[in-house]
Amino acid sequence: MGDSEFEAFDRQDVRVAVVMNGGVSLAVWIGGVALELHHAVQASRTGARGPWPEYAAVLDLLHATARVDVIAGTSAGGLNGGFLALGLVRDCDLSGMRDLWRDHGDLEVLLRDPLQRGPASLLQGDDYFLPRVREAYSQIWKTGGSARDADDAPVELVLTGTLWDGRRSSFTDDMGTRITEIDYDATFRFSNDVDATGDTGRDATGDLRREAVIHQLAVA
Repeated sequence: MGDSEFEAFDRQDVRVAVVMNGGVSLAVWIGGVALELHHAVQASRTGARGPWPEYAAVLDLLHATARVDVIAGTSAGGLNGGFLALGLVRDCDLSGMRDLWRDHGDLEVLLRDPLQRGPASLLQGDDYFLPRVREAYSQIWKTGGSARDADDAPVELVLTGTLWDGRRSSFTDDMGTRITEIDYDATFRFSNDVDATGDTGRDATGDLRREAVIHQLAVA
């Protein structure tokens, strides 16, 4: 083993799990954090020759490599987590996140007419924001290259949400009484570790390596 090979082998591997909370007012800030995490990982992959030499210098001082392999988020944090996951798997340019929040994340634009009778929700989701989120994911997808497999850079993305009508399940207790429960939690899982049948053993919703995931991420 040569000196350069030994140096790469001897580096400590800093693995980061990211949890991004919701909040429209925090969306831009969370997006900035996601962008900087992506820069740090890219610097670890490309070294000093890459476009983020400052991060590469810090990693060299620490004698470390860095990767983000688990991401969880909800609401605005989930959207930014989806961008980060795509960036890590496909080496995308994530600067387009800024345009989404700056141009379409304004509460004055997102809020429904307060005089509307029987609104479906407080914010304009499916009819206004969903197409713009899908377009933002699509534009960022186009900036990427070949997808990285899990053997090279494993990425797991977990997004949480709330079901409008709930999920019903029934069981019988020890006294023979039939009980029905309603769960409102929703969980969507994405990964780049999905085989041809779509099975990861972890109930993945979508494959981060395939373009079809753009619509799935936007809906989730």
